[in-house]
Amino acid sequence: MADKSRTGKILAGLFIGAAAACAGTFAYKKYKEKKEIELERDDDDDMEETTEPETDTEGNVLVRISIPGILTKINVAEGDHVNEGDTVATIGNDLPVEAPAAGTVTKILLKTDTMVSMDDILMTIQTDDNVD
Repeated sequence: MADKSRTGKILAGLFIGAAAACAGTFAYKKYKEKKEIELERDDDDDMEETTEPETDTEGNVLVRISIPGILTKINVAEGDHVNEGDTVATIGNDLPVEAPAAGTVTKILLKTDTMVSMDDILMTIQTDDNVD
């Protein structure tokens, strides 16, 4: 009887692991599709639309998580200056989180080694043109 229980637990663990791997793969594919669409828009000369980064009530730019996963590394500290496009953090082993604008990191809201969801706010940046 103990062997059946152990086998059931092993199978349940394998099933949960496979489901998690599928969910991660699905999220990564969605992330890649979103990036490809953004690249196509960048390459399209007819589209001159510029989007302003999202800001909080104080005018600081919000840096949001674009894909769920584990926040494995934060590359900057509060008070550091970043340029637009700098990798400010990493999700998993190699998915970068980029600064949407140049400025000074004012607040880091998340911690490394935590599970993050899409659209979580990682940090705020005071843009160079928003300095008092």
